[in-house]
Amino acid sequence: RQGLTVLTPHTGEFQRLFPDLPDAKHNRIQAVQEAAAQSGAVVLLKGARTAIANSQGAVWIVPESTPALARGGSGDVLTGLMGGLIAQAVTHQIPAEDMVAAAAWWHAQAGILAAQERTELGVDAFTLTQYLNLVLNHIDFDRL
Repeated sequence: RQGLTVLTPHTGEFQRLFPDLPDAKHNRIQAVQEAAAQSGAVVLLKGARTAIANSQGAVWIVPESTPALARGGSGDVLTGLMGGLIAQAVTHQIPAEDMVAAAAWWHAQAGILAAQERTELGVDAFTLTQYLNLVLNHIDFDRL
C-alpha cells in the first residue's frame, strides 16, 4: 500500500487486529508503537487516554476523554474529522500524524464539553458534531 493508512481501534478491536502484541490494556504506548511498526500504518488506540503512533515509533497521547465517546457513531465522527484534517494537511505539507492527533484531541474536547452540558448519556454522534465548533470558540488563538 502506498497511501496513508490510519487504524482507529478500541481495545477489543486492537486485540483482534494484533493478537500477538502485548495487551493494550496494560501498556498502551508499547502496544500502539508495535502495532504501527508491524502494520506500517498510523495507529490510534481509542480510550480514556488515546494513544497514537506512526511506523517510525513516534507517539502522541490525548490525555483527556469521556465515557460519552464510547457510543456507536462516535468513531465515525472521529474518522470524518480526521479525513477532513488530513486532506488539508496534504495541501499544506503538515505531517498527517499531527492531524490525526489534532482530530483526536478536538473530538475528545467536543465529547467532554457535550457531556458537561448534556450528561454522558446525552451525547450521541449527531450531538457530538454540534460541539466541534464550540470547542474552537474556547481556544485562545492569540496565545498559540
